[in-house]
Amino acid sequence: MKQKLNAYYFGGLSLIVLIAAGIPILFFKDYFNSLVVLAGVFVLATVSILSFMVAGRSVGHENPNRFVRGVMLGTMLKFFFCIIAVVVWLFLYKETFDKSVLFLFMAYYFVFTVFESILLSNEAKKSVAQRKLDKSSM
Repeated sequence: MKQKLNAYYFGGLSLIVLIAAGIPILFFKDYFNSLVVLAGVFVLATVSILSFMVAGRSVGHENPNRFVRGVMLGTMLKFFFCIIAVVVWLFLYKETFDKSVLFLFMAYYFVFTVFESILLSNEAKKSVAQRKLDKSSM
């Protein structure tokens, strides 16, 4: 139940960042292709939620290696999906490929990764504290 709540929380943060993606479009629409920016941030938000859910399933497990594997799998999925999205974008819009949008996409990737890392580390700390409390009460 708590994991679902955190997934909704991360989804809400993703929605906020997705809305914030409109800010560069409003103020710098001469510099960015707005459709590409919105599509990129939407793909990144979707992949980040998927990555968070994959990594979040391993939080609270007795084996700490499972948490590390879950985080690494989530990071790998997010990284490869983003690389695939950029390559597809490159092939579809070869004539109008704009590197400034790529740098903006990298900045959003960093923001989503920071949010995901903070939420996962907080959840892992709570899980370890709860396990220690359960062991001490036995």
